[in-house]
Amino acid sequence: MAPTSVSELFSKCRARIDRAVHHSNAAAEIWNGLDIMHLLAVTLFVRDDGTGTLDVDQVEPLPENLELELGEFLYQLRAALDGAVYASAIQDSGHNPPPKASSIEFPICESKEEWSKQSRKIAQLNDGRRRFIEATQPFAEPPLEASLQVLNSNRCLRFLNELARIDRHRRLHTLIAGISMDRPLFELPEGTRLEKLEVRPMSSSEGSAARFSLTGWQRGMKLFANPHADIDLWLEGLAAPSHANDTLPHRLQSITMNVRMIVSFLEENEWLPPSP
Repeated sequence: MAPTSVSELFSKCRARIDRAVHHSNAAAEIWNGLDIMHLLAVTLFVRDDGTGTLDVDQVEPLPENLELELGEFLYQLRAALDGAVYASAIQDSGHNPPPKASSIEFPICESKEEWSKQSRKIAQLNDGRRRFIEATQPFAEPPLEASLQVLNSNRCLRFLNELARIDRHRRLHTLIAGISMDRPLFELPEGTRLEKLEVRPMSSSEGSAARFSLTGWQRGMKLFANPHADIDLWLEGLAAPSHANDTLPHRLQSITMNVRMIVSFLEENEWLPPSP
């Protein structure tokens, strides 16, 4: 049987990315098909002094198949990166399989020190490819304004690496319904006024969703509230969003886009020419 060509190997990388998109779409279908309001409970509490809290809590777990789809998504994208490095090693070494094939992997490093150890995994690649991969590393993340961070390739690789490692070695990720509020709506009883309102930051999941204070409040009055909340898929323990656009779906879309770009650049082999 003839050995697989470099072009075929890169084609398989693109197929893995397409498969990851399939899993992402499947997860979106599951999420969009949920009756979210039955998963959540809204609680409004007012003390005699007019201070109170508004809470929105998840009371039922999300379907486990959502977590399985996420795990498959992560696996396919991580494998696409490793496959692209393997194909590059075949091309640059002139051998199929390349020497030390079992040690070839796309390194993802948080520090220069870690890179100095892990970069041996791509030692068989030419200088341009190695420098391109180094430029994509999490430790090389440039300073960006918050609204642009979700698109950054360095940050995307950090996120992919962390999640794929957890999913592979520990457990399924726990997906939750993420709640974020800007300003809840209150229907106040006559004679009262909303004196103070503190809404929990989007970056936090601790404490009540909102705390408020009413003037003129008396025991027996009726207060109604609408959380007016955005509900989106989120991961338990995930680092806080840096901006309103830094949602989990946007992060996953950006990871897919950046992995596709990295595989394409490695295949083209022209992005960073060798040093003179």
